[in-house]
Amino acid sequence: MSGRLRGAFVLAFLVGGSLAAAAQNMPESCQKEFVPLMQKRQAYIEEINGYKAKKPTAAKACNTFKNLAAHNKKIAEWMTSQKDWCQVPDDMLKGVSEAQNQIEQTRGNVCNAAAKQAAQIRQMQRQQQQGGGRAPAGSGVRLPQGAL
Repeated sequence: MSGRLRGAFVLAFLVGGSLAAAAQNMPESCQKEFVPLMQKRQAYIEEINGYKAKKPTAAKACNTFKNLAAHNKKIAEWMTSQKDWCQVPDDMLKGVSEAQNQIEQTRGNVCNAAAKQAAQIRQMQRQQQQGGGRAPAGSGVRLPQGAL
């Protein structure tokens, strides 16, 4: 995983931790809206962190980052609109905005990789169709000799 991607995880985790602490200081009506938003965000982050152990397809990773970016933006908009009533600290809003920038940048990198991968797959499929689906003579894989 790239250092940039790891940095996005670290910032998202740190912001998530400070957001949970700040939520405790919010009025109960705010907590009822804010906590589910944060739980969904955390689920996306956990899914992404799971990619360290089980590598996803580029398209799946792109989709997850798109969802995280959209959801994090929704949280930032909620925090901005509820800033005064819910006592949202400026540094918390700033942290979510900074996390959004990193998430968007990582999403762009991941989705660009997914687009390149999809283009390569389409090109290979076209080549196979043009060749009748068979490999040209002499380009096959050589099987090992002897008992199998």
